[in-house]
Amino acid sequence: TTGYDTMISNYQVDGIKTWHPATVVIDGKQINRVGVRLKGNSTLIGLRNSGPNPPGGIAASLGTLTSEEPHKMPFLLRFDEFRAGQRYQGVNELALRTSGGGFGGDVSQTTELVANQLTKESGQPYLRAATTGMSFNGSPEGFYIVIELRPADPHRPRRADGKRGAGPGARLPAGQDRVAFKHARQELLRIIAADKVPTRPNRSEPRARKRRPKSYQLLTKPRNHAIKWSSRPPALKNSPSGLT
Repeated sequence: TTGYDTMISNYQVDGIKTWHPATVVIDGKQINRVGVRLKGNSTLIGLRNSGPNPPGGIAASLGTLTSEEPHKMPFLLRFDEFRAGQRYQGVNELALRTSGGGFGGDVSQTTELVANQLTKESGQPYLRAATTGMSFNGSPEGFYIVIELRPADPHRPRRADGKRGAGPGARLPAGQDRVAFKHARQELLRIIAADKVPTRPNRSEPRARKRRPKSYQLLTKPRNHAIKWSSRPPALKNSPSGLT
């Protein structure tokens, strides 16, 4: 993709994951104008650390990930982002996951493979997953898990028999009013929160925070200091220096 540098800089500056057109080759088949963007959070901490606005804190100790290492970054492919109706083997979105340079995670990259296989064998809706190697703009090849993230038609995961089943994964059709959708979602959440809890009469969500169950004072000093102070003899507790 020619927008690679822009994609990286946008994320390093303010955390925005922008879409860019790319030419994708899968098993020798070339697909043009496929949408690609960065994906993930903890796996991209190293990329933020190497940018102009590193997050600081504990994240600073997790190392850096530079734009010269795309084979260590997770990506999301969307085949119809720039070409309406485009699919690859009936699939619209593929997640390319890698352990990256974040909080460690599953370095073996087997968690999702095993989880999806067990879900399939239990007869529940599942997402197809496989291992693959990928290079980006001529980079070294990285090891990835590729996930059928959102089946395109009719926006439902597969059942164990290979057919589509009910479950998560739907996204808004192209052109639908996303602002109206967000308002409708907020209204739905408001209604859910105001609904009475059926098994607890006269109780509703969200509930107010309960009072402190015991009359202990708030902890205003490091716990180890408080423990030492509370274990002193009564005669010493009244002396700030601990001496009488």
